[in-house]
Amino acid sequence: MVRVTHIWRHPVKALGCEAVERATLTTGRTMPFDRVWAILQQGGAFDPAAPAWTSKKAFNQGAKTQAFMAIRCAFDETANRITLTHPERPDITLDPDAEPQALLDWITPLVPAEQPQPAGIAKLEGNSLTDQEAPYISIIANASLAALSDMAGRPLEQERFRANIWLDGLAPWEEFDWIGQDIRIGTATLRVEARIGRCIATTANPATGIPDVDTLALLRKNCGHRDLGVFARVIDGGTVALNDTMEVL
Repeated sequence: MVRVTHIWRHPVKALGCEAVERATLTTGRTMPFDRVWAILQQGGAFDPAAPAWTSKKAFNQGAKTQAFMAIRCAFDETANRITLTHPERPDITLDPDAEPQALLDWITPLVPAEQPQPAGIAKLEGNSLTDQEAPYISIIANASLAALSDMAGRPLEQERFRANIWLDGLAPWEEFDWIGQDIRIGTATLRVEARIGRCIATTANPATGIPDVDTLALLRKNCGHRDLGVFARVIDGGTVALNDTMEVL
């Protein structure tokens, strides 16, 4: 039997991940409170007066500032306040909408001087600033991560890969076989549409933000690709919770 072991959301794009026990998925939407905000970098093409989904190139991201990978967060939905922690920064709690400069001031010391600096906070009401324009949920089999860990010769952390839902009870890479099929997780139905190609952010240790495993090279050498996990679109909303079952329809 296939079951949900972890559910993650990432309220501010690239700035930490948070484990939750359940989530209510809506047809045609991403994970609730996932990538609601993003850090607009200098020169980034995002218009706050006419907000629309924008490529990740407009934002500061973990692929360029790998120190971001060591950020952790906790989001209070009721108060709209987020707590951020990092081993090199003091803990901070703020409202990204009401205190944007405080957020920029907190992360700027983590951004290398040669990179475009944080310039503002982007927000997209009713949608998410995920890397893909399509409203995807990301899903990974724990067995696939275990296989990559074997290649690395050490356990690799889920937090490197910023997926939303993790599943036990599958064979390594079995999720790739679902592309074009519908699956049910909890009471939600999703259509699996694509593999997830990985980027250099996954090479960074999520405890330190320092690169320590060349995940991309391991995937290319051993698998002939650099994919881990799949993207799925919610086609019938419902609730997903820890220990819920998953089935291919």
